[in-house]
Amino acid sequence: MKIVNFSVNKPVTILMVNLIIVVLGIMVLPRLGLDMLPDIEYPVVSIITNYSGVAPEDIENILTKPIEEAVAAIKGVKSISSFSREGTSMIMVEFNWGTNIDFATEDIRDKIGQIENYLPSDATKPLVLKINVEAMPILAYGVTNSTLDTLELKKILEDNVKDKLERLDGVASVDLRGGKEREILVKINKPLLESYGLDQTQIVQILKQENINLSGGSIKESIEEFSLRTTGEYKNLEELKNTVITIKNNTPIYLKDIAEVIDTHKEIKTYARTNQKDSILMLINKQSGINTVQAAESVKKELAELKKYLPSDIDFALVLDQSKIITTSTNSVTQSVIVGGFLVISLLFLFLRDWRPTFAIALAIPLSLIATFIPLYLAGYTLNLMTLGGLALGVGMLVDNAVVVIENIYRHLEEGKERREAAKIGASEVGMAIIASSLTTIAVFVPMALGTGIAGQLSRGLSLTIVFALLSSLFVALTLIPVLASKIFKKRTKEEYRKTSGEKSFEKFQNFYEKILTWSLNHRLNIILMTIGFLIIALFCLPFVGSQFLPQTDMGTILLQMKMPPGTSLEETNRVMGQIEEVAMRVKDLEKMTSFIGSSLGIQGGGTNEGMIMISLKDKKEREMTSIEVQEIIRKNIPPIRGLEANFMDMGSSFISGVNAPVEIKIFGPDLDELKKISHNIMLKISNVEGIRDATNSFEETKTEMVININREMASRFGLSIGQIASAVKNSMQGVVATQLRQGGEEVDIRVKYDESYLNDIEDIKNISIVSPLGSRIFLKQIADIRKEKGPVTIEREDQLRVVSVTANTVDRDIGSIINDIKEELKDEVLPTGYFLEYGGSYSQMQETFKTLGMALILGIILVYMIMASQFESLIYPFIIMFELPLAFIGVGLVLFITRQAISLPSIMGMIMLAGIIVNNAIVLVDYVNQLRQKGIKKQKALIQAGRVRLRPILITSLTTILGMFPLALAQAEGSEIMKPMAITMIGGLLTSTFLTLVIIPVIYSLLVKEKKQA
Repeated sequence: MKIVNFSVNKPVTILMVNLIIVVLGIMVLPRLGLDMLPDIEYPVVSIITNYSGVAPEDIENILTKPIEEAVAAIKGVKSISSFSREGTSMIMVEFNWGTNIDFATEDIRDKIGQIENYLPSDATKPLVLKINVEAMPILAYGVTNSTLDTLELKKILEDNVKDKLERLDGVASVDLRGGKEREILVKINKPLLESYGLDQTQIVQILKQENINLSGGSIKESIEEFSLRTTGEYKNLEELKNTVITIKNNTPIYLKDIAEVIDTHKEIKTYARTNQKDSILMLINKQSGINTVQAAESVKKELAELKKYLPSDIDFALVLDQSKIITTSTNSVTQSVIVGGFLVISLLFLFLRDWRPTFAIALAIPLSLIATFIPLYLAGYTLNLMTLGGLALGVGMLVDNAVVVIENIYRHLEEGKERREAAKIGASEVGMAIIASSLTTIAVFVPMALGTGIAGQLSRGLSLTIVFALLSSLFVALTLIPVLASKIFKKRTKEEYRKTSGEKSFEKFQNFYEKILTWSLNHRLNIILMTIGFLIIALFCLPFVGSQFLPQTDMGTILLQMKMPPGTSLEETNRVMGQIEEVAMRVKDLEKMTSFIGSSLGIQGGGTNEGMIMISLKDKKEREMTSIEVQEIIRKNIPPIRGLEANFMDMGSSFISGVNAPVEIKIFGPDLDELKKISHNIMLKISNVEGIRDATNSFEETKTEMVININREMASRFGLSIGQIASAVKNSMQGVVATQLRQGGEEVDIRVKYDESYLNDIEDIKNISIVSPLGSRIFLKQIADIRKEKGPVTIEREDQLRVVSVTANTVDRDIGSIINDIKEELKDEVLPTGYFLEYGGSYSQMQETFKTLGMALILGIILVYMIMASQFESLIYPFIIMFELPLAFIGVGLVLFITRQAISLPSIMGMIMLAGIIVNNAIVLVDYVNQLRQKGIKKQKALIQAGRVRLRPILITSLTTILGMFPLALAQAEGSEIMKPMAITMIGGLLTSTFLTLVIIPVIYSLLVKEKKQA
């Protein structure tokens, strides 16, 4: 080959080229950055519209349905789901994977623009947002202080921390949640106000007009020009209190005469605690496309500097740190790469018994890995679990080409050739073979790299990394290895090699193998029946293995969402949350805990009946229990509280898949009451299934409301519109922010509100007064009836049909087995006409992913077959080689059963990779058999001789690949659960395919290939 000849003739040039590649690889390495997983752009767009005070059923009819109908016609829409809550409509539009989400977002805006005039004018303009997994905080701090009130603490964070952190490169926002916020409250004495003939609206208008600075133009005086400015803004509370409201009998009536003016805080709508202490929850979000670890490190560094200027007793408890999870996980995989490389080199030295070829291969591994960084950087990938996993899985494969080249060079050295000549001829002879072999392996990764959905997004980085690494190793094998061989390899005779390399010992193993192969060729039917028996055993094991979308991960962080019945007050929810915190704090492996009550971190927000706990556990190596075991302890010890729902989230799985619950059963139908009954019955039935935890029903119990039914005819007689009446009620109950008090650069809201003592019951509400445009005072009871009614809290829809979901978590069982048991439980469930159910959650995603990967596997096998057919110029020899696949499947089934690993996305990815790797051994064997038969050797003798000669390279290449993956299969660090099934699958498949190849492939060959006729 020309490249080999050039390399041997120009060794300095080749060394410089390789050195340049190493330098470039090292230069781009810091630029790659670290991440947990490759960026996954979910093809989902949300549409959020607010219409204050409107009931869920009305929201559904006047907002949700029209918008759903408009966007349903957009090309590429896969499904539409919606939530209609009081005052809010939220619609999620999911597109097919591969859709350009930027164009899709613009299409949605255009469609909404066409119907915007038909939506209520009082509703907010629909907000269209792309769903971005990067919106999840990268850091979360629970900030506490033993002496300061949360109002003061929040003010310190806003003035001294928030803005400074937001100025950092890579930081998108710093969100402060919980704590008190300052507000000036004007509490009106309602009877006294009305005695002066005034109402709340007039007070608001007066305060707005009195608190103003206004430019008055300019005035010229001589040669100078001065601007005029009227200053009237309030400077302090005394000025506010002394605002003249009206004049009665020539006596001014001040604001302080009719209202109490208090410097206080806004109404508390949320509580936040860290380790059971009142706190502020500080959430840091990174900018899109910015590396998580780099952004987090810059925040930590800046915060350490800021702490020097803050009160010493302010404590920042880090309760969520994505960068730590990423660093720990990637460090574990990096260690697997290093340990795997060391094991591979050790094995090679054990086989070769010579430091020279071992050194050449030991040099080839890091060179190939470093060279891989360059195309990874150019392709826009980071170092994450998948790309590093590709390096860890491929580290044993990197030596295959070098081993083949070195073995052939040594063969020529033993024949008496000089080093330069042996290097040229030896590398050239096998050059085309290793190129074809590498292409065969690479071919199987092409369908994986081109896959769609989450499977495609996850496997693309992994497959491209291995492709880049294999191409790099091929380049090193054809350039650097011949150069090293021509310079440092030692010329030796066959006898010298036998003495130094342990060839005599290996010959005993070859003799043993030859006996087995000879017997097998003479008892072909027995061998085939034995193989079929092993295959049946492997198939029999599969039902006991089960299936799941992703293995459960132990990230060291636990999320618990709690919910009380609708209508539960914030104080009661807070009290219940306190009891859950007491239970969690007793867990010895807990490190930090923060809770947030009154809202959730999810996109749908929350209410006074909801809350979330985030628990940070000790490092995995320092604790005795897994996160799943900790969840079980907390779950069992939560006191039985009526109406309480406490659900744990698998942070790793939900982060990757976007699915919050593994089990989801969707019940579709028109009537909410019927859906409630069906879903409740299903929830009770599935609760008894083994492995099910936290079974919940998305149908929220009806909420009691005070409904004000306005008499339109009576209201119009007084000149009042529905909007004016609704605003008057809202302002009376919630108050109105009239203006702001500006002090020291701070703007504090001034809220005008009736004293709560005057709005305690229905009678007080009936007596809310409204001043008509004619100036008369109208009481609400004159124009409306008020009564208690029950209505739904949330109405869910999917694909324009009403739906209620039953969801559940899983423990100690795979999702496939659980769903099968659920289907068995529900087989007798008869649904009314017009009602049906579907399975969603992780199960639906698992099925979709398995289909995608199954197609990738089929395409990969076809590509491998086509490449081998062109290589052999035959259809029969590739067919023989493809019998490697069931041999590998035997090992896959057995190893998954033994290790209790369910079939999952990573394990199927491992199976696809096996299809490209395992055929290389059979190619080497069949190719050499054909060479021997072309020399006139009989078929059976050629099979025996080829097996004996190719035994060593087959064992070396297979065992190096297995050893390279071994550390990954044994890894125990956070996040290692994702890559472990892939490594275990490949190890099992390689073990059986390697050893059975040496027997079964010759047997199949002897059956399908006829003996050549003698001339």
